Amino acid sequence: MAQIALPLDWPVADADEDFLLSEANRAAFDHLKRWSVWPVMATLLTGPRKSGRSLLGRIFVRKTGGRLFDNAEDHDEEALFHDWNQAQEMRRPLLIVADRPAPAWDITLPDLRSRLTATPHVTYYGQALAYIWLGGFLPGSSRPAASTQSQLQNLLRPT
Repeated sequence: MAQIALPLDWPVADADEDFLLSEANRAAFDHLKRWSVWPVMATLLTGPRKSGRSLLGRIFVRKTGGRLFDNAEDHDEEALFHDWNQAQEMRRPLLIVADRPAPAWDITLPDLRSRLTATPHVTYYGQALAYIWLGGFLPGSSRPAASTQSQLQNLLRPT
């Protein structure tokens, strides 16, 4: 007899209070905060999966009206190429999230390769220091985590 899989999805965290600023993600946070002065309306955020990079990306997109291209190296190059061009045309930021920097990808479209070369890159460091907290408590703790809500309210305001 086979086990029946229940349709219980883990809730997707994307609220400001689900994100905790730490030294592991501060450089990425600070870079996204200054999106209005990026040399192009796109940036590449790299780092390990499950470290909170997609959560930060979802918050960024919600606050700026931009777009998120998550796990970019696994997607169609033409789609990324068109999204990059559209971000420049519409002046809406595009956040490209990937495991590795673009030069490590196998990019076949020369025009996409040149655009990604011109795109700023910031690294989101390991999950050992990047905490995502649920319900106001750090994992394994009975104490509420320090809130970064005031920092997140200022996140992505053009400087």
